[in-house]
Amino acid sequence: MQRLVAYLTALFFGLIGGTAAACVLLPAPPKYFVKPVQTFVDGAFEVEIEGGRSYVLGEPVRAVGNGLITQVVRYGIPCPPMPEFLLIVDCKSTEVLRINGVYPREARREMAKALQAAREIHGPGAVSFATPSDPWASLSVRNLFPPEGPLSITQDTEISMLRAAAEEEGFEVEADLLGRISEMKPSQRYDPFFGCRIFYPESRGATL
Repeated sequence: MQRLVAYLTALFFGLIGGTAAACVLLPAPPKYFVKPVQTFVDGAFEVEIEGGRSYVLGEPVRAVGNGLITQVVRYGIPCPPMPEFLLIVDCKSTEVLRINGVYPREARREMAKALQAAREIHGPGAVSFATPSDPWASLSVRNLFPPEGPLSITQDTEISMLRAAAEEEGFEVEADLLGRISEMKPSQRYDPFFGCRIFYPESRGATL
């Protein structure tokens, strides 16, 4: 985690100085200590992967109500802005859903136009590798919700409804997040049900 802080600090001072800041990753050492996941009392967690070349970083868990909890998770190489996904857990049913963060609305429009142009030239199977013109545009969870996105979460929200709304918008969702977590090294698996034990200790999710 010290390396991550150093990168962010270097980026900050690069911006203050008015110069372009670059994120440089050092090669992972041939042999490195596999750090176990660190989980904090508020449900936040840190997973260091490949000797610090990438991370999975969970923010504190938030309770929505009616058995629902949410958590913003950043992942990837420690170069800001790190992409994010939203973890939603129904502690009553133990359903788990991941919704990947998206670019701001204007950036999504730019990329959609680039894709349409590519398909007009190369055919309907063409793909576009266009990126947002704003270099600081990030795959952020906040862009899923107003004013940038259409999703909303209340205590009356059901995971099936949220998944349907996200898929209708073309957002990337994953219902088998538990399967992905199970593929991680046992000592590095984070617990999506940790927040259930904080906010809904009588729920089924709190027993997992």
